[in-house]
Order: sequence, then structure tokens, then C-alpha cells
Amino acid sequence: MSYEKEVQFDIEKAPETVEIDNVSILELLNKNDEVKLLDEKAIKLANISYTKEATNVMVSYHVKSAEFFNVKTIAELLNLLIENKDNILLRAGDADGKGNFSYNGLSVFYLSHVLAAKLEAEVDRIKFINHLNLGNVNNSFIDYLNELSKKIT
Repeated sequence: MSYEKEVQFDIEKAPETVEIDNVSILELLNKNDEVKLLDEKAIKLANISYTKEATNVMVSYHVKSAEFFNVKTIAELLNLLIENKDNILLRAGDADGKGNFSYNGLSVFYLSHVLAAKLEAEVDRIKFINHLNLGNVNNSFIDYLNELSKKIT
């Protein structure tokens, strides 16, 4: 059995055993029903076009984000998605057609914003932005994260 098939199987049967890497994130984004359902809701609220299957291009963002927040397994990531569902959908509603997101995993992408907004200090949010090499982003993103931090639960 190939590593990809093994990961796909384990995500369904034993996600606590699946460490986060490019393959596991790619499988999660493209094949997990919970992620797909949350993505559909987020897409509607964000008012953006339909997404397509994730590719390796953006998967590294999710791996680096998980690393920053010390999320080690797919089970931990799925639990965070469930725990933060309302906040993810709140974040999606804030998008209101802005942005250009064209692959599966919008909910996981917005989860990273929610987790960053939950950080206690702005300096920690800046560390998140730097860790993900979003340093070229103007101050509006940090301003947004600061505003989001006031709205989330």
C-alpha cells in the first residue's frame, strides 16, 4: 500500500496516528467529509467561487501553520476545526467576496486566522505572520487579526 493510500485510510480510521505533513494535509483537504462540509459553509459565507482540489502549492502553508500552533496530528487538527467551527464561519463572513482562494481547505485556512487571533498579544500575531512568510502583507492583516480577536469566542 502506498504512503498516500495508507494516510488516507488512517485519516478515516485512526486520525490520532497520522502526523501532519504535506501528504496528510493534502488528503485531509481533498477527501475528508468534515472538512468538505465546513468548506462549503465557509465558501457561501465568504461569498467566493467554488474551490478545486488542493495541490502541494498551498499545503506547505497549512503544515507551517500547524507547526506554529504545535498541532502534531490530523486528529488534533480535526478537533480544532470542530471546536472553532463558529469562529471559522465568522471569519468566512468577514471575507465578503474579498480574496482569491481557489482550493479545498478554506476552513483550515481560516482556522489559522482564528488561532492567530486567539493569541494573547499582537506581537505573537506578528510572529505568526512572520512564521508563515506573510511579512509582505501590509498592516491591514495584523489589524484584521486584532479586530477578529475581539469578536471570536
